[in-house]
Amino acid sequence: MISGMAKIQGQSTSNATHVAQVAATAALTESQKCVTQMRDAFDERRREIIARLRSIPHVECVEPQGAFYAFPDFSAYLGTRAGSTIITDDVALATYLIESAHVAIVPGSAFGAPGFGRLSYACAIDDIRRGVDRIGDAFSQLDR
Repeated sequence: MISGMAKIQGQSTSNATHVAQVAATAALTESQKCVTQMRDAFDERRREIIARLRSIPHVECVEPQGAFYAFPDFSAYLGTRAGSTIITDDVALATYLIESAHVAIVPGSAFGAPGFGRLSYACAIDDIRRGVDRIGDAFSQLDR
């Protein structure tokens, strides 16, 4: 029985499936217009999120060259206060942003970069504008 199962498993998982082969053929032979449109949309989103992040006082952000994430340096806001709570690190900052601005970021410490935050721009441009504006508003409420 195991021998028969091994044959089935080997044939079903060791090669590209028919669906994947058809999709790959279409990707290589059909119009690339949708790829260009998506690339242009992501470029617009990238430029928008970077410009808005850089407009927030004390935030620096290197322009991404290939991902759909911005990775701004928020370290200037570490050590600030939200009421009686001290923003001690990027995890506390992420918690503050989700609770006060309703914006989710991934703390940079998860990537070996404490003080930074990762924000996706794989969403609608209006969501990017609204989200980054909320971050700026939330930061303006912090006491230095």
